[in-house]
Amino acid sequence: MSKKKYFLSAIIISLFLFNITHAQNSLKLTKQQWLEDLHYAAKTLIDKHPDIFYRISEDDFKRTIVRAEQKIKRSQADEECLIAIRQVVASIRDGHTRLGANNLPGFRDIYPVRLYEFSDGIFITGIAEKYKKYVGAKVIKIGLFSAEEAFNRAGTLAFADNEFSKKNQVPLIVIACKLAYGLGITETTDKLSLVVETTKGSHDEIILLSVTPPKANNMLRGLDSGPDGIPFASAFYWHRKGTPFIYETPRWKSQLLV
Repeated sequence: MSKKKYFLSAIIISLFLFNITHAQNSLKLTKQQWLEDLHYAAKTLIDKHPDIFYRISEDDFKRTIVRAEQKIKRSQADEECLIAIRQVVASIRDGHTRLGANNLPGFRDIYPVRLYEFSDGIFITGIAEKYKKYVGAKVIKIGLFSAEEAFNRAGTLAFADNEFSKKNQVPLIVIACKLAYGLGITETTDKLSLVVETTKGSHDEIILLSVTPPKANNMLRGLDSGPDGIPFASAFYWHRKGTPFIYETPRWKSQLLV
């Protein structure tokens, strides 16, 4: 890809979706309005992107749009409709083209936990200070699904052109309250259930309530970082002979915010 095309591809597509309600199971926008937004997003991608079919064929892109239309038509909540549109944008697998939602009501809300997928499973690398004893626990279930299925669903929203980028985005998507709800991972937008296997071998359920970071979500800083201003316990996480263990450092101590 030429330098000119590279910079042209750094397009952030923003759909100005107004009057989105906090209420679940009710559409403030009509399904027809959501379908219009979907078609506008698809047309904008085709018209503006310098090489939209670089990683997806035209036929596959059209099929993705049809699936999004079907999801919107049978949707019961705004979040499901936004998910359908976002999946279309993500389907082209271009990390420089994305659909933002942080300016929409409630879309900055997150669950205070940090997860990461290692070679032997998905583990908690950071969590609200109240649950600090679970740092290092293996996650068996996220919401209504196995941890692996929840991560797979979240992966459909990743704006990534390679697996490394996707792997870094998925843990942030799965803890975003409205995205998790729109993906069907949770039944509400304010509560997340995690079933974990502790380092002692027991299976515990953790119920996390949604929080709104006082600043823009800064959790992209690292796999163990937490949202600014929210008490958060975390640790570096390493593997030795396939066995996870916690490695405490001065940085770990500084991340126990009070």
